Amino acid sequence: MSNINVPIDINVLELLPEELSQCAYAVFNKVQSPPGIIVTSILSTLSSAIQSYVDVEPLYGGVQPVALYTLVIADSGERKTTTDRLIMKPLLEYEQHVLKQMKDLQVEKEVEAVVWKAKVRQVKVSLINAINEGRSSEADILQRQLMDLKLKGEPKVKTYRSILNDVTSAALFRALAGEGKSITLHSSDAGNLLTRANMDFIANANQLWDGEDVLVSRVVAGESDIKSARLTLSLMLQPAVLSRISKKKDDLLRLSGYFARMLVTQPLSTQGERFGVGASSSDEGYIDKFHQVVKALLKESEHYQASKERVTLTLSPGARKELLGLQNWVETGLRESGSLFDVREAGSKIVNNATRIAALLHVYVNRGVALTEIGIQEVRFARDLATCYLRAYQRIFGEKPLWEEAEEYGLVLYRWLDRHLQRGAQLAVAELLQYGPNSLRTKAKRDLALMDLEARGHILHYKSDKHAYLVWLA
Repeated sequence: MSNINVPIDINVLELLPEELSQCAYAVFNKVQSPPGIIVTSILSTLSSAIQSYVDVEPLYGGVQPVALYTLVIADSGERKTTTDRLIMKPLLEYEQHVLKQMKDLQVEKEVEAVVWKAKVRQVKVSLINAINEGRSSEADILQRQLMDLKLKGEPKVKTYRSILNDVTSAALFRALAGEGKSITLHSSDAGNLLTRANMDFIANANQLWDGEDVLVSRVVAGESDIKSARLTLSLMLQPAVLSRISKKKDDLLRLSGYFARMLVTQPLSTQGERFGVGASSSDEGYIDKFHQVVKALLKESEHYQASKERVTLTLSPGARKELLGLQNWVETGLRESGSLFDVREAGSKIVNNATRIAALLHVYVNRGVALTEIGIQEVRFARDLATCYLRAYQRIFGEKPLWEEAEEYGLVLYRWLDRHLQRGAQLAVAELLQYGPNSLRTKAKRDLALMDLEARGHILHYKSDKHAYLVWLA
């Protein structure tokens, strides 16, 4: 398989189909947020726009949702909110359009409610009179009329939001209650949600990702059914918060398979390197084109939702072969001596996530679901993206071998030296602990980074007069 071992420092903007890649680069030029945040936001936006009316048939039959759960782990200031607002603009505008329709409908429903209440009062009075006067046959008719009115209920506008922001798990499941709901939970600070996450929340969220119906039990409100629901999660969490939550919950979110279902990324920071001058006219054109396609997909979604239909995408023979290659690579890695053994929970889900990504890319590239067979190119992009997310998951949660830690720290130091030193310049190694990258201000991490860069020929490392120095060779 080509490109299956995606390198740690690859530019993920190039792992998208050309048109989406152009949009991603345009967003990068304009916002200067980390590429991993941009790609994740694009995928979450497509998931939100498409999930309500598109399913996909996986490798081994059946039907699964195309909805994605994503988690960005990054410190404050990485411009995730700005990135999401730009990329998600069509979704946010559509949400406002729906809310305005509800507001306009409110007056109509209020009038209907007045009429309903008047009819109930009138039928009640007539029923009582008929009973008192012994007109039993008329009383039976009036009783049925009253029952029909009560069953229909008082006309009300059902408040429906397709995008929820930083809500509790209880509010999320209330919004999903019923049949065929499609919700996106977007949070730029998911610490509160995940801190309060208990086994009920985790189990229900896992079932929704799997495409199963959920029965939610509450002490006060009783039971409520969630049937054929689709949920996109777009969450952001700061590294320190993740560490605190993991310790407090004994790594429950990972061990329960909740994190394993997510596309997780912890991109390198762009803070201190954001010297862009904004998007050019061509960049604005690429972003606008993305917005127009998403708007068209939302209109198509509206049509299918009105008829309560879903379209199931299938894999072409070539696409199946590519995914089988990924499946075989993963299976080999899951062995006790394999490269994925320390993250088996995520490895076992990655082909599923790759299938979902391929479906999303297919619908975008083909401007809808007129063509229902996913082609080989979309699967190749999806395979590489999914593998990149799996590598990120492994860097965050897996047991890192020493060489990989050295490579990771070496990349951080390389970028810092490239910004601060001219070729041939000398620097006292001790100064790195005081002025160098924050993530390398321990001797062990610094030494690993130096070892990696020296092995790659980027620096010359030597001692003189009891002090260590490095020369930046670039």
